[in-house]
Amino acid sequence: RNLAQEHRDDLGELWRRMEQRDAIFENMRSGSLEEKRRLIWEAMEYQREIEDQLFGLIERHLAKRHRA
Repeated sequence: RNLAQEHRDDLGELWRRMEQRDAIFENMRSGSLEEKRRLIWEAMEYQREIEDQLFGLIERHLAKRHRA
């Protein structure tokens, strides 16, 4: 409720990506070493996307505050 409407969609997408990343880690309990390596790589890709989106969101927010 306290989030600016303009950021809700972006934050929702970040939340979904974090859930996907976390689900990958939960699935690592089983499987071969090769499968775990693949899952780690996939989780790291999600993490990079999360960081990029979060940085962009913060940058847009700060730019808007600076203009105001």
